[in-house]
Amino acid sequence: MSHKPSIHGEKSVHTTTTKTPDGEMSYARIRFDDCIHHYTFDGHQNMAVQIWSLDGRFLNWGDMMEVDPGRTPSGKHRWKVRKTDAIELCRAMVWDHIDNDDFPLWRPSKEESE
Repeated sequence: MSHKPSIHGEKSVHTTTTKTPDGEMSYARIRFDDCIHHYTFDGHQNMAVQIWSLDGRFLNWGDMMEVDPGRTPSGKHRWKVRKTDAIELCRAMVWDHIDNDDFPLWRPSKEESE
């Protein structure tokens, strides 16, 4: 999958699962020269971007959204997002943020210089 050049200045994009510095599951991440954006789920219905320093300090929250977890095959409403759906959504959000955002993603150096 190719992507157009980004205004965000990312160093790398990872669509593999890992853990945030505090042990929460991260389904995808963008690494910059001064921070890492981790795409996480709260285990139920809320996706959030957590922004961490390279040395493991929590810096800020990025985008957040509530996700409809859908229904089971029998038609009952699910109470949480399945892991496979969380992975798929977070991967899509990474590329959406890089390819479609009009503004640079929040980074510590950007905030300090404003």
